[in-house]
Formats: sequence, C-alpha cells, structure tokens
Amino acid sequence: MSTIQNKTFSNEVIVVDGNRYEVCSFTNCRLVYQGGELPSFVRCEFEVVNIQLEDSAFNTLKYLTGLYSGGLSEAVEDTLTVVERGKPEEPVGVSQYTALATGTNYAQMALWSIVVIGIGIALIAALVYGYMTYPTNEVLEENEPLKAEIPLDVMPALPDELGDSYDATRADQLEALNSYSWVNEENGIISMPIDDAIDLVLEQGPPTWSPEEGE
Repeated sequence: MSTIQNKTFSNEVIVVDGNRYEVCSFTNCRLVYQGGELPSFVRCEFEVVNIQLEDSAFNTLKYLTGLYSGGLSEAVEDTLTVVERGKPEEPVGVSQYTALATGTNYAQMALWSIVVIGIGIALIAALVYGYMTYPTNEVLEENEPLKAEIPLDVMPALPDELGDSYDATRADQLEALNSYSWVNEENGIISMPIDDAIDLVLEQGPPTWSPEEGE
C-alpha cells in the first residue's frame, strides 16, 4: 500500500485502490475505486468530491441495483444504512455449496449412470428371456392340426334331423296351449287354451279344489 501525506489534489481523477492518504486535501476531484485493495483516508479534507466505481466495484453497484429492483429493496436499504453509520461489520461466514449441490460431483453422477444402465440391461434381458421362453407364435409340426380333435365317442348323440325334431316339439307345445283336453276326467279337470284360461281366472277367480282332486 502506498502512503501519500500532506498533498493537495485539485480538479483530478484519482484511482484510490491500495493507497493510504494522510492529511490530504481533495477539491473538485473524482475518486475512482476499481474494487482492489481498500484505500484509507486519515484526517483528510474533501470539497466537491465525486465517487466513481469501476470494474469489480461497479459490479457490486449493479448487484445492489438488481436486488433493489428485484424485490429486495429493504435489504439494500439496510446495507446503505450500514454505509451511513460508517461502521460496516465483518461478513459472517457463508456456507459454500458443495460439488454435489452444484452438479460437479462427477463420481456420483457416474455411479448413478451405471446403476440406471444396469437396470436397463436387466429389463431388456428379462424381455428377451420371456419372449424366447413364452413365444407369442407357436410353430406347428408337420401335419399337426390347429386345434385338438375331440373323439366322437365323448360327444352327445344328436338326432340326424335336429331341426325337424325341434319344430315338431314346438308344434306339439303350441297345440297343447291352444286346445282343450282332459287332464283328469274323473275329477273334471281339463286343459284349455291359455288365453281362455286367463279370461276365466279374471272373471271368476282362481279355481279351488282339494289336494286329492288336484291329483
């Protein structure tokens, strides 16, 4: 650090980084600080003096300006209040992000990559094994039928003319439903067309007889 004593500065632009000024006078000057080693002023006088920040120091100014416009105006004002008091405190130790948090832990990234690749290979191997063990397409041998044949002796015997037998049975049932016939002539029980029976029940009510007569 250079020490400057008992000197008068007038109408000058002075880069103050790393200098110590003792009993100096500054009139109509511009003091430029570029962010290097802090200067010091001991029993100096100032008249019409401007402060200019450059390089790293100017970056600090831009940083505070961005914070102020980004919603941290109170925090920036608190910082300026510390400047007004003239007694800045030493910064508290700041926790630095580890390489893991910043994405530069290449060893762990490589480990996770190996694990993911291993899982992918295992899945592919399982699919190939399943396809080879349980194929979706079955290859038939020569003269092998597509379906297993059922022996005729285990199949129920059906009439040769099943349709005719069905029609005859249906005709007999329709005739029984639409004609009169004796069911029990001794007890006077007859079978009558179903429509007539419904009308008779609606007109006279259901018939009543003893269990012996019903038999």
